[in-house]
Amino acid sequence: MNKIKLIATCIMLMSFGVVAVSAADLSTSWPASSQQQIEAQTCLIGGVKNETVSISASDIERRLGMEEGSMKNITVLSTPKASQGQLIIDGVEVGSYTRIQRDDLDRMVFVPAPDSEGASMTILPDGTTKAVLSIALTEDTPTVPTAADAQFNTRTDIPVTDRLPVSDAGGQQLTCRVTKQPAKGTLTVEGTTFTYEPYPGEKGKDTFDYCVTDENGYCSEQATVTIQVEKFDGVSFSDMDGNANRYAAEKLSQAGVMTGETIGSVSLFDPDRAVTREEFAVMLTALSNPDTSAMAACVNTGLSDDDAIPTWEKPYISAAKQSGILAGESLNGSEVLTRAEALVMADRVTQTQNADRVPLGLQDAAEVPEWATQTYMNWENAGMLYAPTGSAQPNEPLTRDYAASILWQVWQSVEQ
Repeated sequence: MNKIKLIATCIMLMSFGVVAVSAADLSTSWPASSQQQIEAQTCLIGGVKNETVSISASDIERRLGMEEGSMKNITVLSTPKASQGQLIIDGVEVGSYTRIQRDDLDRMVFVPAPDSEGASMTILPDGTTKAVLSIALTEDTPTVPTAADAQFNTRTDIPVTDRLPVSDAGGQQLTCRVTKQPAKGTLTVEGTTFTYEPYPGEKGKDTFDYCVTDENGYCSEQATVTIQVEKFDGVSFSDMDGNANRYAAEKLSQAGVMTGETIGSVSLFDPDRAVTREEFAVMLTALSNPDTSAMAACVNTGLSDDDAIPTWEKPYISAAKQSGILAGESLNGSEVLTRAEALVMADRVTQTQNADRVPLGLQDAAEVPEWATQTYMNWENAGMLYAPTGSAQPNEPLTRDYAASILWQVWQSVEQ
């Protein structure tokens, strides 16, 4: 009777493309992937306790960083313990050393045992390095993280580092996976920060796809990042090599907003030099008033410390006061701004739309001053807040390189 039952089960498995294979088959004749190898890692899928969890080929691909549609099959090397639950396809339990074709994967489910908190099993996708497929079960359905499309710009031979536009209302730690690599450069991702470095001399548009998972195994839909690599045509600052704000500094130099100095044949930006309130106000005014020649002459700005303002700056400072860039009765122009103060001034130019209940994806969000919180939320919501390491350091003194990152966002906003 048991023999008849076994034969019937094998017939059912074969009818939907599930094939039992031996360990010897895997070690001697298993086909290697023709295009893509993945590192050994964990594929974590989330679910709710005592509820069936659906598992699709796309679920596995996204969590393992495989290109969408690239995986042809998996082999289940080990199955969950009975106390954890069962893998099921069309009502039939999947056993160890079972090869499952892609179309049948989309009908596979995990049926948890009563009060099970999850399960763990080993799979072999497309004959590549084996991975651990883990099911994590929680009491309630958490919010699913989101990943958004985005575009970033750089120029030939300059890397771009930034945060991927991901979010999670539950505030969980997020991990990004690249599902399609770029064609014209190299890409590294750590947490939610990426660095793209174009190949030498490459220019034009490049793209990569990614998704994001949370601690409970819930995964976003796939999103696409576009990198526009521009041909280099301008000043190259030798002291900005390796600086994440190099592209912004060179673009602003081309626009005449932030210039450096040239010593012999070497151009320098002086990225670590502190920026004062009057310097930043002049630069913001120049950005928001492209035709500075039409700016009204000014003898007295009306500020209480007008005597301390250089004559050539007064038209800029007066315009900044009238437009609302500067607030207060005095300039205190020689004071070095903090990053937060500079961002608030810049937001008065961009007039970024107020955002409600936008979580700041910053490691140091608690350090943002209360009076600057709305501005940080606005810029985060608009994708303008530059914090590639995940830390904004809002109370640090403003330096020329960080000022360039803010002014570059203002420049793009004004141009649009």
